[in-house]
Amino acid sequence: MSETDSPHDSGQADAGFDSADGDGEDRPDFFPQRLCDALPEPAIAVFSNGAVAAANQASLQLLDESSSMDGRLLSDFFSDSPNRINDFLRTASRSRDSLPGRLHSRASGSIRCRSSLAFPKGPGHPAVVLIRFDEDPTMDRFHALSQKVEELTREVDRRRHFEFGYHAIESRNSALLRATVDAVITMDERGVIESVNPAGERLLQSEASLLQGTPLREFVLSPEEGGPGQQLIDVLENASEAGLDQSLEVVISQAGGGSFPARVVVTRVGSPPDHQFTALVRDVAREKEHQSAMAEQLSLAALGRDLGFSLAKSGPISETLQDCAELLVRHTVCSFARIWLMEKGEGALHLEATAGPDSKTKSDSEYLEIGKFRVGKIAADGKPYLTNAVVEESDFHDAEWMETESIRAFAGFPLLLEDRVVGVMALYSRRDLSEHTLQSLETAGVAIALGLERKRVETDLRHHARALEEADRRKDDFLAVLGHELRNPLAPLQTGLELIERGQGEPATVATMKRQLKHMKRLVDDLLDVSRILRGKIPIRQAPVAATVLVERAVETVRPLLTERGHDLRQSVEGDEMVVFADSERIVQVLTNILNNACRYTPNGGRIELSVERSDADEVVFQVRDNGVGIDPDFLSQVFAPFSQADKSLDRSIGGLGLGLTLARRLALLHGGALEVASEGKGKGTTCTIRLPAFHTDGSKKAEAEPAKPGAGPQRILVVDDSEEGANLLRDLLVLSGGHEVQVAYDGLSAVDLAHRFQPQTLLLDIGLPGIDGYEVARRLRSHPSCEAAFFVALTGYGTDEDREKALAAGFDRHLVKPVTFDALQRVLVEAE
Repeated sequence: MSETDSPHDSGQADAGFDSADGDGEDRPDFFPQRLCDALPEPAIAVFSNGAVAAANQASLQLLDESSSMDGRLLSDFFSDSPNRINDFLRTASRSRDSLPGRLHSRASGSIRCRSSLAFPKGPGHPAVVLIRFDEDPTMDRFHALSQKVEELTREVDRRRHFEFGYHAIESRNSALLRATVDAVITMDERGVIESVNPAGERLLQSEASLLQGTPLREFVLSPEEGGPGQQLIDVLENASEAGLDQSLEVVISQAGGGSFPARVVVTRVGSPPDHQFTALVRDVAREKEHQSAMAEQLSLAALGRDLGFSLAKSGPISETLQDCAELLVRHTVCSFARIWLMEKGEGALHLEATAGPDSKTKSDSEYLEIGKFRVGKIAADGKPYLTNAVVEESDFHDAEWMETESIRAFAGFPLLLEDRVVGVMALYSRRDLSEHTLQSLETAGVAIALGLERKRVETDLRHHARALEEADRRKDDFLAVLGHELRNPLAPLQTGLELIERGQGEPATVATMKRQLKHMKRLVDDLLDVSRILRGKIPIRQAPVAATVLVERAVETVRPLLTERGHDLRQSVEGDEMVVFADSERIVQVLTNILNNACRYTPNGGRIELSVERSDADEVVFQVRDNGVGIDPDFLSQVFAPFSQADKSLDRSIGGLGLGLTLARRLALLHGGALEVASEGKGKGTTCTIRLPAFHTDGSKKAEAEPAKPGAGPQRILVVDDSEEGANLLRDLLVLSGGHEVQVAYDGLSAVDLAHRFQPQTLLLDIGLPGIDGYEVARRLRSHPSCEAAFFVALTGYGTDEDREKALAAGFDRHLVKPVTFDALQRVLVEAE
């Protein structure tokens, strides 16, 4: 509605209704006001442009208005959009039938209403739409309507000389009679039907022309003396001049053979001697059905609301489901409600919640097999099952209980998350379930399934949050430990170097520096190994190897620490015939880590036992026992977690990064074995057991370690490294230890130029070089005649498997990770020969 259409500007509020006579309420022919006043329910008359023409007192009370509404826009009283109000009026103005609808009052909220067209006065006069509001569907409108009809009749008699106005009122009364949903029947003083509105034709199941001339009492059952039919006769015969209204409860028969209970309100209209009566007939059963349906809708709306509140609350899932089951019983006609959840990996449903007059869990309902009986089939098929004829079926696991409880309706719904069934919700009712109830229950099942998923996600998030907090704490602990452990060996290295600079370095000083450097290298190796193992990137190169060889190499590695701590190591090995199929370097690493822990966590002068034996399960079992500090039972479950350490004191006299057992266990698992740690508690020592599958040979030869190769002879070696100090030190070591002829380059381009002239037999190349990197140097020299037969060794700090594969693809023969021991370098030089 545009601003130019406002009734305040166009004057349409009074047009066509003798505006010269004054305000509409004072004019005897102002039909909209008379029409509204004739109705018992709240009603307003509205022009097609949305301006209010008239309103009765009931509508003013409904809309909380203290003054007249005339001339004001409909949108002043209702919050609906202007487009919706225009559509509402346009639809009503095209029909003379009573059309149901709903408007949203600014004062009272949503209001049900009916609208219909009322005829205009004449050509050029605006049409009026009558809107009747159903404020209280349970009110008795018949009595109020009879009073208004009587008032209207007296007013019509008194103003009969206004013939044109009378015809207008008559015309609009016809529209009102057509619009009402109740039967309106006019009769003479004998009760003979003179006219019937369309609603009366529908209720009596006959046409008006056939009903005319028939006494109304013929449609009233029980016509015996004192019955409803006689009461109707008495009402007509004893009518007084003052008029009479009376409500009767009767049973009306229909022309088609049926009947229905009805409330009849009889009103005398007209003046003597022209007595005339009007009977308003309402179908009581339909009214009760309507009231029942409204109550059901309100209850189901409350169910949706309360389920939302319950599912939004925090708390255990079992408590939430119990709340949901009780709400289903409270807000529906169902007598019992049960909710089962799917048991993971068990193929069964477990009863989580039950509600009803007797909500005790029955043993035959607590666990249900999926696919068996009706509830189990719902879980298997993922489809709902509904019936109002339980007595005709037998596929229920609790059929005897259902018969005892007089259950006649069952509704079972799968709790679905996408296409996955997580449970089943079942409702049992002693009354039939309506379609609307079933739809609401299905919606409730969807809400419960989504609520379960939300709670599961919330639980997972809480667990993840705690895990992240724990991981963050361990990270902080690890960084603190890492700084401590890396600085510890740096201190003696720095001190030893200063002694050597002053010419006071002795063999013991050098030995200490070697041990500390070896310790640092082990720390770095552990860090890299853990990273590779956790990502599944560590290679395992297995071959048959004797258990005795593995023990000897591990013991030799930890011998200095055993001697330093003064421990007594006792070994017990069954025999040389025990063989495992393993990566010997990795298993020695496992045994070394276990023995290192035993040395460090056992007070000086302690006892350590190392045994190897074959088990009944055809395994080779390595076991290390000590009489050291032991492990607290509460910490045993965490010993294999990375960076976990029981000792968090500041002195950290034992040391370590907390990676040894993590590495050892992962490596054992990669070999198809296992690592177990046991302790009786603090101060009671620790036992570590490593189990590896035994390897069976044909007896023709024994597995043994490869014999050591002799040292390499003098070679021409080119060392390329952008660290000048490192390159020069390596050159000096090679010259002094093996008599090699060594040249040095500090960048990639210089290395290529020098190699063409020097023609080295072996190249020790760093990867990260200025100019061109080591990969490019190797590619260029491999294709040059001066180096086509040379042995290329990548000597680099890049130590991942990807780095190794990239080096081999670029033309390198070997890949070594810094720092490299002289023994390892010597073995490579032997290969180069």
